[in-house]
This record gives sequence, C-alpha cells and structure tokens, in this order.
Amino acid sequence: MKATPGRASLLAAVASISLLPLLPAWLGTARSARAALAVGEEDVPPAACVRSFDAHAYQEAQECFAAHVAKQPGDATALFYLGRSYYERRQPMPAIERLQRAVARAPGRSDFHDWLGRAYGIAAQRAAVVRQLGLAVKARQEFERAVELDPANADALEDLIEFQIQAPAFLGGSLAKARVHAAELERRDPLRGRLARAEILRRQPAGPAAPPGPAGSAGPAGPAGPSGSGGPAGSTGPAGQAGGGALAAERELRAAAADFPGDPRPRLALAAAYEQAGRLDQAGDEIEAALRLDPDNTEAHAALARMAAASGRRLARAAELLTRDLQRLPPGDDAALADCHYALGALLERQGDRGQARAHYQEALRRDPGLAAARAALRRLR
Repeated sequence: MKATPGRASLLAAVASISLLPLLPAWLGTARSARAALAVGEEDVPPAACVRSFDAHAYQEAQECFAAHVAKQPGDATALFYLGRSYYERRQPMPAIERLQRAVARAPGRSDFHDWLGRAYGIAAQRAAVVRQLGLAVKARQEFERAVELDPANADALEDLIEFQIQAPAFLGGSLAKARVHAAELERRDPLRGRLARAEILRRQPAGPAAPPGPAGSAGPAGPAGPSGSGGPAGSTGPAGQAGGGALAAERELRAAAADFPGDPRPRLALAAAYEQAGRLDQAGDEIEAALRLDPDNTEAHAALARMAAASGRRLARAAELLTRDLQRLPPGDDAALADCHYALGALLERQGDRGQARAHYQEALRRDPGLAAARAALRRLR
C-alpha cells in the first residue's frame, strides 16, 4: 500500500489526516470505469465517450459525457463516468457533485459509493484545514457503505483499509478494523490482502501493547522509521505508530514476492517500506527488480525518481524513464503528465539545473493548478 501516486502517489495533504494518496502504490494503475457496466446497468453511455475515457483523453471524455447528461440527466452510468472524468483531472468538487447524482440515481451501486469516497478524499487533501475533517468523514462513510453493499468489492475494501490505517482514531482510524477487512480482502484476493496486512504490520506501535497480527505474521519488533520521515513508515497518530512491526512487514512482503514472483507489486511495496526507513539503496534495488518484471510500470518509474531525488543516486536512470513516460503518456492525461513533469523537475533540481527544473515545475502546475508541491518548488527556486 503506497501512495503515488503515484498516482499517487505522491502528494498527500495534511499529515494529521493523511487520507488517500492520490495514487496508492498498492492500488497500481487507475481502475477502469468499465467496471460500471459489469453489473448489468440499464444505462449505457455513448461508446465514443467511453472510448475517450479509456484512452485517458479525460477532457474530451468530460465534454462528451456532459453533453450526453444534458440530454439524459437520469443516466446514472454516464453521471458516474462524468464524475470519474473530473476525478482523473483532479477536480474533486465537480467530481463529487456528479458522483453524488450518480449515487442518488443508483444508491445500491457499491462502485459508485467507492469512487465518491475517493473524490471526497482528494477534496480533503486539497481543501482548507477547516473543511478537511468533514470531507474525511464523508470519505469514510462512502467507503463503509460501498463495502456494506458489496463485501466482495476488493477496491472498496482496499480504500477502507487505507483509510483505517492512515486516519487518526477520532476520524475512524483503527488498525483492529483494518485487520478484519484485510483478512476478508486476502480471502478474495490473496496478494492484495497480504499487501494490506503488511502495511498494517508496518503501522503497529512498538512494544507489547501492540495487538498480534494474523497467524504467521508475528515477529520481533523492528526499528522505528527515521525521525520526521513522511508516509506510512514514519507516520504517527492514533491510527498507528511507526516501528513495531517493521521486520514482520518486511518478512511478509518478501514472502509475498516469493509466492508471486511474476508480480511487481510486492517489490514496490518493499521499496516503499525501505524508502520510508531511509534504506534508499535497498529501495532502489527493489524498484529495479519490479522494473525487470514490468519495464513500463509508471508507478515504479515514479518511485525510482523519488528515491533518486532523495539520494542523488540513479539520477540518469530515473530521468531516462521519466523522459520516456512523457513521450508515451496520453496527451489528455494531464494529471499523470503533471506528476511526471514534477518528478523530472525534482531530478533536475537535484542535479543543479535550476532552469530546466523550473520549466518542468511550471509545466506541472499548468497541467494541474492544484499541485501544491510544484508551487512550493517554484517558490524555492525564485
């Protein structure tokens, strides 16, 4: 379980709430909205709009679905796609409004509730502090409703687990509840469940008060993450302290990598754990192992770039991968392109090329005006 966004993965909001990473690592690539058609929905949006969405031409898809919804305002699936189009463009408030309408038209759709929860999560990341708590509560409620409607919805289970791991207790964070949901997820999808279980282990407080994990997950407590480190390994708060289960989590992830040797996700989860613990060389090795399995994995590219910018090592390799991504990403996927430009700017800044770094930060901000990290970087380079 990471946070990209990578999509994540990358721009969390307020550490105290630390809701949903824009791109959770363990979620991998963005889920296809084609799932909305899998339940026999009567509404069938125009095929041309769906093709634009699937091609990541999100502005074009947004305009197409908006025109369709203007003629057929009761089409729940088109409203869902329209909300998703706004979501993919990182425009959470319009996304919320359309997804709320979709939920009102089809209140029994688990996937609609799940995506509404994700939209609330991004809105919380980008909102003023006074609004963050309310949006966080709404996100949790939507995830809970999605799981209630369909306990087999693995995506909703993942999102609820992520919330319960990261949120403080007064917002609904609970490692005990996360363990229950992770066991259910593992029953339905063994790898995703094991990745969730490893992340829960990584969040366990140090000391004997930490409740034991599932059978086979116990082990000696590991060292705490470095002081001030961000993200799961270094986070603190009622939902979990860093340290207690670090070694057990590492063992779990290594076992998962051995049991699923062709899947890069355990390697990327290990890399995230090593990165947060300051073990950057090992993080880089795990990312390279993931890339041998999936050379075009953009999540791995972003992780390597982040590690390279922090350590000053593998800079050329990371820049090469990001440059390739800029050439390969669909031109309409502004959010992914913004992340890529930002990451490349960070590499160039680390190399001392402030002019080129500034240009990439500016392009990142042009494509995603809400990208606070790019705005901060530009202030730093003044």
